Amino acid sequence: MRNPVTVTHAIELEPLTASAFEPFGRVVAHDGAGRRFHIPSAYSPADEGRPVIWIARVEDASTLPLEIRALERHPHSPQTFIPRGDHPHIVVVAKSDASGAPDPASIRAFLAQGHQGVVYARNCWHLGFTPLAAPCEFVVTMLETGQPDETIVHPLARPAFVNG
Repeated sequence: MRNPVTVTHAIELEPLTASAFEPFGRVVAHDGAGRRFHIPSAYSPADEGRPVIWIARVEDASTLPLEIRALERHPHSPQTFIPRGDHPHIVVVAKSDASGAPDPASIRAFLAQGHQGVVYARNCWHLGFTPLAAPCEFVVTMLETGQPDETIVHPLARPAFVNG
């Protein structure tokens, strides 16, 4: 008999495309035209906070099936992840349920190629860095507000699993 948690919370990995990811934010990738590709601003003039940028390093690669126990969101700022190097990675997102928690039924998982980054929309539930090869580095940007709820981590009632 199959594990019911795996069956009821199995998420299939899909390719990362701009249209599929649109409900959660934007895909960041050079379109091949010209020398520069300007990333549309993730912030609006009305946003409060200090823009910060850092490089995050991940020492361990993720493997499939990938178990998801918690998701995070940032209520005051979008967050941008841009991989350094040609490392495929997994992007996991979810919508909020009526209470504002991650909605397990809405979890989606995307396979991002090494040239693709993402801008998670403000309040978008997402998983942290999940490279399929390591070590791997990501450039990360967001606004820091100093608010105690700048990053909210919410455990899922039951784990979800991303299949390959």
